[in-house]
Amino acid sequence: METTKVIAWVDIQAPLQEVYETVLNVERRMQLSPLWGSTTLEGVDPDYPEIGSAVHFKLVAPPHTVYRATITALESLALLAYRLTVARGTRVTWRFQKVSAGTRLTYEEVFTVETEEREVFEQAVRKTIQDWLLNFKRYGELRQGKWQGLLKWLLDRYYLPMRPDQRKAVQIILYMNIVGMLASTVAIIAWGIAFGLK
Repeated sequence: METTKVIAWVDIQAPLQEVYETVLNVERRMQLSPLWGSTTLEGVDPDYPEIGSAVHFKLVAPPHTVYRATITALESLALLAYRLTVARGTRVTWRFQKVSAGTRLTYEEVFTVETEEREVFEQAVRKTIQDWLLNFKRYGELRQGKWQGLLKWLLDRYYLPMRPDQRKAVQIILYMNIVGMLASTVAIIAWGIAFGLK
């Protein structure tokens, strides 16, 4: 076994306070994760996010392992760190920095891995982290204008709490409606052109 570290960051056009509060919100942080649905939130200590407090999770797939994330460091608007009680001894640190574009959100994960699987596992972790940060960026930037505000409200209220299979069904329905609208528009235009050529 060897210890490895993966670091990634993203700039979000949103105030530092908003990004910080989104990450601190355990439910929202999970819902924005590409791994949403593979883990359930079992409980949050009443004193969260104080140092030493924990968030409790359970894996959906057998053997339904229960684990927790214990806060190891917290600096308001600057840093959130926790360690997971999993075999890999995972430690996670989120950093928040004000930049000209808004907020730089940095994610660092340290874990142990077997030497022979390091490259593949590290690439999988890096991809998951990058997708997660991109989700935070897309979500955080839904703040400019009335329509984006409405979309963010709909996401918070209906879409993000859905299970992954429910989200997929909604995406398919929306896709089918868009295709149907485009096909109808093309048919109407074609009919109009044909009528005009008579």
